[in-house]
This record gives sequence, C-alpha cells and structure tokens, in this order.
Amino acid sequence: MKESTKRKREHLKQLSKIAKMQQKQGDERSVNEIIIDDMYTDDTHQEFNTFKGWLKENKCVKPGEKAFVIWGKPPKKKKKDKKQEAEKEKEKNGKKRKFFPLAHIFSNAQVKPLEHRESA
Repeated sequence: MKESTKRKREHLKQLSKIAKMQQKQGDERSVNEIIIDDMYTDDTHQEFNTFKGWLKENKCVKPGEKAFVIWGKPPKKKKKDKKQEAEKEKEKNGKKRKFFPLAHIFSNAQVKPLEHRESA
C-alpha cells in the first residue's frame, strides 16, 4: 500500500472514531454522513459528489484538486473467497472485520461546468 494511501486511511480512521462517539451519543447518521456534514462541510465546501457523480451533473473536477476521502463499500466476495475468508476470520480470535476501501469525493468548490467541444 502506498504511503499516501496509508496516511489517508489513518486520518479517516481518526475521523471515524469521532463520528462513532457521536453515534454513541444518539446521532443516527452513518459514519460517512457525520464526516462529510461535520468535518468536511464549511462555507466553501457545501455539496459533495464522486468524480462520476459530478460528470452526471455536467461538471468536471478542476485540475490539481485533491479529493476528500470517505469509506467506500466493501467489495463483494465470490463463493470461493467467502469460504477462505470465513476460515481466516475464525483465526482472528473470533473478530469479524470487513475491508472498507477509500472512496474519493469532491466538493462544489472543486468543480467547474463541463465544456462541450465542437466536432470539426
């Protein structure tokens, strides 16, 4: 794993700890929702979407912009992989852990209207 990815993952874990404390105090939002709403949203960054999500809204991410990171959906396992995973989980003192990849999102301040080029 790249060093920058490790740093992003560790930073996201710290934000997630704060979000989980809020959940214990009765906040019913998901960890990602708490991170986006309470930690990423400010006067400049109001709306968030994926790269593809912005494209669907006819906007593109400005060159050089750095993504905000949230937790992505765990990858689905094939049947063979599920059996192997179950065996590995038993070896880990009975603790069940899922791998959550990083997902990258961009704010409204990081995008611009998509320019349509005319065909020659």
